[in-house]
Amino acid sequence: MGFKSALSWAWATYRSQLAAYIALSAVVAIVLFAQQIATKPIVTALENCIDANSPGQVNSCEGGITNAGLAGVVAIAFSLIALLASAGVMRAALGSTRGQAPSFADMLNGTHLWKFLLFSFLYTVLQNVGLLLCFFPIVIVTLFFQLGPFYILDRGIGPLAAFKASARMMRGHFQIGLWLAALTVAVLILGSFTLGLSTLVTLPMLSLVTAHLYRQFNQQSVT
Repeated sequence: MGFKSALSWAWATYRSQLAAYIALSAVVAIVLFAQQIATKPIVTALENCIDANSPGQVNSCEGGITNAGLAGVVAIAFSLIALLASAGVMRAALGSTRGQAPSFADMLNGTHLWKFLLFSFLYTVLQNVGLLLCFFPIVIVTLFFQLGPFYILDRGIGPLAAFKASARMMRGHFQIGLWLAALTVAVLILGSFTLGLSTLVTLPMLSLVTAHLYRQFNQQSVT
């Protein structure tokens, strides 16, 4: 039992079911890449509106704001799709701990999705607040709440109950949880530099490691 055993199991499982996990995570990677492209008008609008003094600059700013608004709606839609697809990868990882082969049925499973989306929204808000305050708070937020999505997808508990269950479990396994949090934050940073393309490897690996530890901490066997 421990982080190394979870990492070894995750790597072996990922390699043995490589095609299936790449196919699932490719959906997420494509959506995240499209989201990055969709947000470019927002950046352009900000650039045009900074120190806009002349009539031409003002017109460019106004046009950019309109485009940025549309881009924002599209970006939110892509974010929701990426979250739903990520839930499918997590379901597949939970299934792998039971000896089940990953498939697109995991991604099309709509059970407990509203709970997952609400938890993900609150979790992201807390992470962003932690990031604004300093780097250390985001690690703390990630450390205590990273098991929440797995409690929801596996047991169907509510978002607040998932926060509490995850925090309680991570307090009892603080050192291992710290390693997992470091891995999660590293994956987030890597994804921001690769436009989401690293998701092909990092998302299934992180999901598998977390699913294995989730079973470990809850004293459940892993196939």
